[in-house]
Amino acid sequence: SVADRIFKAIYASLSIKHEKVGHYLKISYLPTEPISKLGYVTLMEQVFMCGVALMKAQLPNSLQWQDCKLVCNYPEPTYSENYHEYFEGSISFDGSVMQLILPYSWINTPLNAGNDSILSLCNAKLDSILGSLRSQDSTVDKVRTVLLSSNFNELPDVSQIAAFLHISERTLRYKLSEAGTTYRQIRNEIRHELAKRYLYETDLSIQEIAFSLGYQHVQNFYRAFLNDCDMTPDKFRKQHSDK
Repeated sequence: SVADRIFKAIYASLSIKHEKVGHYLKISYLPTEPISKLGYVTLMEQVFMCGVALMKAQLPNSLQWQDCKLVCNYPEPTYSENYHEYFEGSISFDGSVMQLILPYSWINTPLNAGNDSILSLCNAKLDSILGSLRSQDSTVDKVRTVLLSSNFNELPDVSQIAAFLHISERTLRYKLSEAGTTYRQIRNEIRHELAKRYLYETDLSIQEIAFSLGYQHVQNFYRAFLNDCDMTPDKFRKQHSDK
C-alpha cells in the first residue's frame, strides 16, 4: 500500500507488526537495528505523531479516538502533556513494546480517499519526488536514494554512504564534487523538496513536518526554510492553499 511505501522509505530502521487481540488491533513498532536512546524517543514520537495525523486525515471524523491507546516503551518525558495535542486516547509509558491500539472494527471503515484512482495518484506523487530531483550523475542519484530510504533523525554520514555504495569516502566526495555538489547540499535539497511537498500536499502541522524531516526544534526548520525560500513555512502553505 501507499502507507507501507511511505513508512519503509522514511523509517528504514523500524518494522510494523499488526495483531488482532480481542476487539482491538495492536500496531507494534519494532526496531530492526540498534538506535541510540535519545534518538529512539525522538523517532517514536515522530512515528506516533505522523501516523495518527495520517489516519485522522483518511478516516471519518466520527470515529471515537478516546477508545484508542498509546503504549510507549520508554520513561514518561517531562513534556508528556503535549502528547495529548495529537492523541485523545489513553497514554501509558514504560511498556514492553511501542504500540498504537485501535478498535479492530476500524479496519473495515471506508477511507476518505479509498479508491484506485487516488492510489495511482499517490504512487505517482511518491515516484515524482525522486524524479524531480533526478540528475545526469548516477552517484548523486544513488546518494539521494539512500537518504530518502533513511530515517531523517539518524541520517547516514558520508563515510556510511560510501560504505553502502562499496566505494571509498574519498572517491564518493570526488564524484560528488565532479557533479558540482556535496553530501550536505544533497541532504538539504531533499529536505527542502520534501518540506514543500508536505506543506502543500498534506495537513500535517509545521511541527509534525519538522520532526519528520529530522529537526529536533521547530525553530531550526523555520530558519532553514526561510533561508531556502525567503518565506516562512506558514506563508508558503498559505500561498499554495490560495491557488
